[in-house]
Amino acid sequence: MLKTHNPPTIAPPGGAYNHVVEVPPGARWALLAGQVGITVDGVVPEGFDAQHEQVWKNCIAGLAHVGMLARDIVRITLYGTEAEFIKNVASVRIKHLGDHRPGSTWLVVKALARPNLLCEMDIIAAKVD
Repeated sequence: MLKTHNPPTIAPPGGAYNHVVEVPPGARWALLAGQVGITVDGVVPEGFDAQHEQVWKNCIAGLAHVGMLARDIVRITLYGTEAEFIKNVASVRIKHLGDHRPGSTWLVVKALARPNLLCEMDIIAAKVD
């Protein structure tokens, strides 16, 4: 089982995440490449919120392929092309994670691989079978 920590020697988290996620010995790891908001049919939804939701669907599908769930995520790195996009990030994250709070970083970048892509997310997951 994953253990989360927020040491008293670090300022409390500013959102829906924990500072430290401890992975037990013997865990299986999965590292997903950056997932963008493209459907399996190659469609890029309009707008950040729709793309962010698709990114989560893609990540959940990748985890499912290796027998893992969203609760197995230990680290999230989310890239967005506009700082203002962060306002809706937590609600979508909570929709998919419930009360699970992995480590998380939000980065604003100038651009992604294609001009119509507005966000990308890579995750690290671990599970003890």
